[in-house]
Amino acid sequence: GVSLSCIPIDYCQGEASPCGLYEDCQSTTMGPQCYCKPGFHNDTAGCMDIKECSDGSHKCPNGSSCNNLVGGIPGYDCICEDGSKSVYNVMADSWDCEDINECDDDPCGLGTC
Repeated sequence: GVSLSCIPIDYCQGEASPCGLYEDCQSTTMGPQCYCKPGFHNDTAGCMDIKECSDGSHKCPNGSSCNNLVGGIPGYDCICEDGSKSVYNVMADSWDCEDINECDDDPCGLGTC
């Protein structure tokens, strides 16, 4: 006898993806499913950027300011005061402002900083 097999259709392959710019596509037996990418939330208008700086969900340390980024985890940067740099701790999901040691760049050449 003849054996027939079905090849699953990938609804998300190539430029035919039905999902928007900020959505990931998953091909299922029921057709394509679209999910918001990290840093976006589902809204009536589609996937919208989470505005961590304005909604208060950011974790910037005191004395720094928040700068929203489009999407991503985290979806923002913390801008520290002059003389310090922002450092993101992935494990703790938090930001710190650390002092910049200007002598690390050896600005004095062979001299003493």
